[in-house]
Amino acid sequence: KDGYFVKKGNLIGQVIDCENIPDLVQIISVLASYSKGKTILQNVSRLKIKESDRIEGILTNLKGAGIDATYSENDLIINGGSPKSGKFLGFNDHRSVMSAVCLATLLTESLL
Repeated sequence: KDGYFVKKGNLIGQVIDCENIPDLVQIISVLASYSKGKTILQNVSRLKIKESDRIEGILTNLKGAGIDATYSENDLIINGGSPKSGKFLGFNDHRSVMSAVCLATLLTESLL
């Protein structure tokens, strides 16, 4: 009644139009890396001209975790699975750092 009840669920790949939510793409990509199946993040090309090339940052960190991720035209395609430990970079961009920390934290949680 006065709050929320949260429980762990199964993540399933989605098609998400990110045109109006560019600041969420990096964290959504972390969730997509743990999802079953393919996630397509549409309309993300403007992320190439933010504080860093965020598309390249997402691809580098996800691939570093063993996740199959590609960029095609205006879409990020992420084939979810089980990310592995790796070296994650921040690209001198606060959102890249925050999403890399979330990816690393989730990896730590899965090892417990």
